Amino acid sequence: MDSSKLVSTNELHKYLEAIIEASFDGIWICDGEGKTLQINRAAARFSGVTAEQVVGRPIGDLVKEGLFNRAATLEVLEKQAPITIIQETRAGYRLLTTGTPIFGKDGKIELVFTNERDISELARMKTQIESSVSRWRNRGHVTFDEDGLLFLESHGVIARSDEMYRVLEACQRAAKFDISVLLSGESGAGKSVLAKFVHRISKRAAKPFIRINCGSIPETLMEAELFGYERGAFTGALSEGKKGLIEAADGGTLFLDEVGELSLALQVKLLAFLDDGEVMPIGATRARKFDVRIIAASNRDLAQLVTQRQFREELWFRLNVVPIEIPPLRKRPADIPYLIHHFLVVCNRKFATAATIHADAIDALCQYSFPGNVRELRNIVERVVVTKGSEQIRRNDLPRSVLEGASLPVKNSARSLKEVKESIERQMLIEVLNEHGSQSKAAEALGLDQSSISRKIRKYKLREHYIVHQS
Repeated sequence: MDSSKLVSTNELHKYLEAIIEASFDGIWICDGEGKTLQINRAAARFSGVTAEQVVGRPIGDLVKEGLFNRAATLEVLEKQAPITIIQETRAGYRLLTTGTPIFGKDGKIELVFTNERDISELARMKTQIESSVSRWRNRGHVTFDEDGLLFLESHGVIARSDEMYRVLEACQRAAKFDISVLLSGESGAGKSVLAKFVHRISKRAAKPFIRINCGSIPETLMEAELFGYERGAFTGALSEGKKGLIEAADGGTLFLDEVGELSLALQVKLLAFLDDGEVMPIGATRARKFDVRIIAASNRDLAQLVTQRQFREELWFRLNVVPIEIPPLRKRPADIPYLIHHFLVVCNRKFATAATIHADAIDALCQYSFPGNVRELRNIVERVVVTKGSEQIRRNDLPRSVLEGASLPVKNSARSLKEVKESIERQMLIEVLNEHGSQSKAAEALGLDQSSISRKIRKYKLREHYIVHQS
């Protein structure tokens, strides 16, 4: 055996061991019989054991002993397929656990690789989130159960508002059919996320998802990017030619972001492709046929561009088969607390921090208008996490623009003086109850008697969202 290869293999093994140990997620590896072979530090912490206590032991025995309530490994071995479950451990952790089988040449499972992601912090935040949401969400029929919400979040979609539920229902309906979808909405509202969501829940999910921003590439290069070119098609062309993005997306989805920025000449070529599915690369003498679904998006009013003769009417009709309008973040404030905590978890993982956020900071963000929409919220959370590290984020830690925007009254001419007064009274009750933790202490702080504060708690339905002690 070549000794240099042996050294290389040993080094690779060391690197893999270091990666497993450094993983923020828990990793649990079992053999094809369900016997534990290896766990990392995170998995040991989640389960409240040491590696020495479990290595070599059947995973079924550990479940019987109550180390955790269920094991993904056992369900993988039973179903012979990958599986994702919610797992609770004796140490008090709630885990999103994915088990993946690794098959041998004989078709039998040799190993089961299990990845555990801690979601217990999200569970601990639930009461705080619901407290903030109670002030901002519109009451209505919720169309997604807990499993549905986990499914959405696994695809990067964070939504709790009725406005976004309607959008997601439209996306689900559109995904079932091979038709063009036109996403409209302000910049940063989440058009790219929803385009990818439609692709992932469609029958094209296993094929490529290709995104191109039509406004970021010069017009002179856009044709080559979309349709490709043959070798020697023009001066400076690659000697072997270039495959266009339509060809790269064959069988899958091409997402044309900011499609309103396409030149009229390119609009004609795109329309021709939508009509017959054929592409004529630059310098080619024969058209090529590709199977691509088009999802387009624009933050401009394409109908108005058609009127101004800046966008071809025929192309607009072809793209606008299923129009879906994404509301700006200011029109779906019920989503804000959930997005905050989603980005907080993402940033904590990214920067190895443990930042938390106080209700007063969530409240300020919920009152802000977010001209930059979801993208702006993500940037704000990332900025304050970098600044605060593992400390708690308070209202005063937010950017001045947010605090000044949050201090302004909400622009809603339909609100009466009575509604404004009730909103202020309700918020004051929430803050005092949170601070003092009981009705009697809150009543004393506000100068009210016990019966008055009980009546107001019932009036504003605070019992639904707060644990109010009857002391």
